[in-house]
Amino acid sequence: MSTAVTGLLRPLGAIVIALAFMSILMTASAQQEVLRQLIVVDPKLDYSSAYVIKLQVDQADNDARVAASNEQAANQAVAKASDAFAAAQAGFDDAWQSRLPQIRKLARSDGCDVDLKEADQADFRPRGQILSTLESCPAGAAALAGQDGGDVTAAYRGLIAANYQLFVAKQRLARAQAVAGALKEDDAKAKQIRDSFDATIKLRSSWYLGGDTLIDFPPALLQIILSFVSGAFGALLLTLVLIVYPNTRIEVASNSAYDARILLGGLIALCVYVVLNGGSAVLGSAASAASGSNNYMTFCAIGILAGMFSDRVAAWLSSRADAFFRPSGGRDGGD
Repeated sequence: MSTAVTGLLRPLGAIVIALAFMSILMTASAQQEVLRQLIVVDPKLDYSSAYVIKLQVDQADNDARVAASNEQAANQAVAKASDAFAAAQAGFDDAWQSRLPQIRKLARSDGCDVDLKEADQADFRPRGQILSTLESCPAGAAALAGQDGGDVTAAYRGLIAANYQLFVAKQRLARAQAVAGALKEDDAKAKQIRDSFDATIKLRSSWYLGGDTLIDFPPALLQIILSFVSGAFGALLLTLVLIVYPNTRIEVASNSAYDARILLGGLIALCVYVVLNGGSAVLGSAASAASGSNNYMTFCAIGILAGMFSDRVAAWLSSRADAFFRPSGGRDGGD
């Protein structure tokens, strides 16, 4: 790889590592704040379970907004159907009145004996039954569909269609209101759990900070990522110090191998994390590590120092290995 390309990629890589470190550090800090809030709401609730409840509450809120929108649309549909029904009823009344002389004459004609008393009711259905009976009379259909007064039968069919559309709109409105009413019954405790994640709002809304990807990680898993990135950040920090200040008094094995030093810093910090959580009493028991209740700043600081002075940490790990894997019997070459 040419010197120009290397000179371009290394600064970009340094920026990426720095941004990743800040993003994960902010996420860990926000998670610790969430855990402090959750202790007040429910001390027995862990982070992952609370996050699932938060997602459920968010989904319920979204469903409630959709239900409210559907209810509003159903109300508009009912209003529109009501206007259409009123217009159809007015048209039918006009057609009925215009054809009323023919209807009365037809009702008294031979072979068609129809009582028009029910036609005075407010409901339009008795008039419809009368029209149905009159159509079966001799010359009934022709008399009702005369050109001079309008087709009263067609007006009635239009009224029936408008009435059906109004019925369907009201049914949809009733279903929308039932769904909206059921979704308004929120669990107060679940909302408190959801509110405990307010510290993560900025992170979740910013894609360049990881969005929901990092927030979704349980604290115990994020501490592992934080340890590795802290080590890489510490190694990058020391490497840049050696580049900018070549005569510094910091004692390291070598100031070369830029890329390898950064990778080694992350791996060394991860190794220190495992060793400390495996048996050290400095940071707490293994149970606290598993639950993510350890102080994330402690791991961050140790990771940075491990990455900066990876040669010293390697020597420290070597001495720990000598103590742990000491031959049985206390002498070299023992069985």
